[in-house]
Amino acid sequence: MKKININRLLVIAFLAITVENTLASPSAVNALLDNAKTNYYNQQFEQAVALFERALRIEPNNPKIWYHLAQVRLAQKDWKPAISLAQKSNALAGSDNALRKKNRRVITQAFEQAAGKFDQALQKQPNNPELWHQLAKIRLTQAQVLVDAPLENWKRVLLLADKSNRLADKDLQKKNNKVITQALERVLYLAPHNSEFLHHLAKLRLEQKQWADAIKLARKSLNNLVGNDKKSYERRLNNWVVITQACEAMDNWKCVQNARNQAQSLAQVLAE
Repeated sequence: MKKININRLLVIAFLAITVENTLASPSAVNALLDNAKTNYYNQQFEQAVALFERALRIEPNNPKIWYHLAQVRLAQKDWKPAISLAQKSNALAGSDNALRKKNRRVITQAFEQAAGKFDQALQKQPNNPELWHQLAKIRLTQAQVLVDAPLENWKRVLLLADKSNRLADKDLQKKNNKVITQALERVLYLAPHNSEFLHHLAKLRLEQKQWADAIKLARKSLNNLVGNDKKSYERRLNNWVVITQACEAMDNWKCVQNARNQAQSLAQVLAE
């Protein structure tokens, strides 16, 4: 049996550890990143991905590497991984607000890529309710991911889902109503006294046969309505119509009579 040279084994083990430490050193990571960025700028995206992933195996908690990888996926028009990678970067970014802004840009651009595909499809099929529904879902997810998304982003979701509903069958309308509910609830969290959105949610609750909620929301919309212009009168009328229909469904005829009288008075004012 061959005699084992212990000293030789120790030397080999020492060299292996030295090589591993060298590969894991900041200079090794920086070299990988430099080469990966060169690949990225030369549009050699898969080579860039491979190098960034090698860098992540050495420094898995480095938020900048996750950001660079998100950039590559965005350049490849692979929008879902781009978003999740940018979110991972944000989770590790701590107080690095500059990096958070960069990640936000990646996320926004990725959602625009996704929406752009449906926008193009809708130019060819403008009356396709499924396309409008999918676009509404993408915009809903965008507003949810970008936590501080402005009110306008949520309004856009409502408009898209409403457009789909006008063209949709009952099954798709149910899906759209889920999207609308999520958007309205967020809008009313941001603007709890907005009469327009309170009315939208009241109508939705009416469609869902939640009669008491429909009445409550329509009354809240009425209480928050200001102005005496035509639009304000029309919204008052529409709220009283919702209340009338909900009261009818509940067999509350005293409520029906009162709501109907209010609606008729407003209809006369608008007819003048």
